[in-house]
Formats: sequence, structure tokens, C-alpha cells
Amino acid sequence: MIIVIIMIILAHSAILFITAPSMFRLFVVLIFASFRFLLNLLNLFDVLDLRKFQGKM
Repeated sequence: MIIVIIMIILAHSAILFITAPSMFRLFVVLIFASFRFLLNLLNLFDVLDLRKFQGKM
């Protein structure tokens, strides 16, 4: 699951990398992609914790 998210974000940033006209926009796009990647990881961990919590209940 995590590998799929990484591949999607890498492909997305690669497309933007090719189409962006300047280095500044590339920099912003890469930061935005990594930020979204961190948010997705946090969401995955929250879901896993919720499942463990429900299992204990």
C-alpha cells in the first residue's frame, strides 16, 4: 500500500518536473509532493492504530 502511494507521488512529481518552466516552481512542487506524502503516511498510521484499538475492544 505504501509502495503504491510512493509510486503515484513519484510519477506525479515527475510529470510536474517535466512541465515546470523554472527551478523555483520545481522546488515548490517537490516540497508540496513530499508534504502530501508525509500526510498520507500519517493517515495510514492513524488507520492502523484505529484497527488495533478496535481489535482490543
